[in-house]
Amino acid sequence: MTWYPIIASYDNVEKGSIILKRSPTFTFHKDGVLLCDDSVEPSESIKSDLVIFATGFKGDQKLRDIFASIKFQKYLTNPINDTVPLYRECIHPHIPQLAVLGFSESFANLYTSEINCRWLFELLDGKFKLPNIQEMEKELSIWNKSMKLYSSKYYGVRKAMHRSVAYLLKQFFPDQSQVFDYLQSYANHFDLLKHIRFNTKVVSIKYEGPSDEEIQSWALWGGNNDPFGNLGKWVVTTQDLLNQTIEVMQVDFVILCLGRFSDLPNIPEFPSDKGPEVFNGKVMHSMDYSALDYESARNLIKGKQITVVGFQKSALDIAMECSIANGVEKPCTVICRTPHWNVPDYFPWGFPLAYLYLNRFSELLVHKPGEGLLLSLIASLLLPLRWSISKFVESDIKKKHRLEKFDMGTQKSRVSRREKGETFGTKLEGAWWPGEQFWGLVGFVGRGSGWKWLVGEWGGPAGGGYGWIGVAEGERDRDGCQG
Repeated sequence: MTWYPIIASYDNVEKGSIILKRSPTFTFHKDGVLLCDDSVEPSESIKSDLVIFATGFKGDQKLRDIFASIKFQKYLTNPINDTVPLYRECIHPHIPQLAVLGFSESFANLYTSEINCRWLFELLDGKFKLPNIQEMEKELSIWNKSMKLYSSKYYGVRKAMHRSVAYLLKQFFPDQSQVFDYLQSYANHFDLLKHIRFNTKVVSIKYEGPSDEEIQSWALWGGNNDPFGNLGKWVVTTQDLLNQTIEVMQVDFVILCLGRFSDLPNIPEFPSDKGPEVFNGKVMHSMDYSALDYESARNLIKGKQITVVGFQKSALDIAMECSIANGVEKPCTVICRTPHWNVPDYFPWGFPLAYLYLNRFSELLVHKPGEGLLLSLIASLLLPLRWSISKFVESDIKKKHRLEKFDMGTQKSRVSRREKGETFGTKLEGAWWPGEQFWGLVGFVGRGSGWKWLVGEWGGPAGGGYGWIGVAEGERDRDGCQG
């Protein structure tokens, strides 16, 4: 039995119980799905009884929907670095009332949130009253009930990614039952359960205080640079799912721990008459599948032609379970748009990856802003070593992923080489060479041809006005690379 689920999935591909298909897009028909090539023309039909989308979640939308204020919704549409006014990494230890909404459904975040967790532990030690509200419609044991016994049996994340330094996890690659037992013992060890309200749904969060217009005019957060402010309060409305009672409470600060990868499934949109409505089988998201208990999930997939859409961990986990349940008689088909080189482990050829990249010597391998002459010279001289290390790691990943072997394509260079003396032109849509048909959109055009003022040299409004070409996301060049 292969020790890591990503590697085990490729083993099952070789056995024939998993079939990998690469397709830019697809549509539905009554008997299954219809794969389309780069020209959006149908290329292959796959008969299916069940289609499972393992295509992620709309985490940003979920966070925005919970706020009544447009002002706070806008914070959540920006990059993570722009959300500092909502929540800083450090929490002040003197908060009269604090509400924590939800919990991280990705247990890998336990380690990265260690500082905040340790502060919360001190808070939970009885010094403050904590109305900790969880948007949980299921019992604590739901993860154990819905936990699928995948053939690989491994959770897929090493222990350093989801353990607390104050309470260690022994197994290096724990399986799901070991992770669940660890979380239960962690909660019991620190006596956390008494501070958590289960079966409680957060109906709304509202900020009562200054208007949005006044807040937008502030030069400092809170109007006076007080991180918690004194001009308004948060009003949190919750519903007890057992007796349907409504409770309204007022707090000074709210921490959103709802998780970006839950609740709102991200399912692609399809043209009319080509979506799930024309399919005679069943369509579901990985979220709905994972909510089933083991027996229900087993009965759902047993003896069926199953198509899984996606190529990340959830997709491979579900494909593994389907392949074990049905074997080569009814292989599971996995459809992906872009093959990924997910690092399967941190030991390329048995050598710890940290010794290659996560040390002070590795900092000498790359050029850095503001570096002096000596550091620049060292980085240049060590360039062959950096290339050798990258190829060493790449060879291990290629061996374990085997994408080329399964006709899934390979990661190609994003650089297109042109011979000396050739000229090229630019326009708003991209670049072309004389004698060749325009071959694709270009995300960025850079010139290493000496010094000259560029404004006016580029053709077209984009080049002449700004001297750069905008990104055309989603297009491909003639080599099939993402542009």
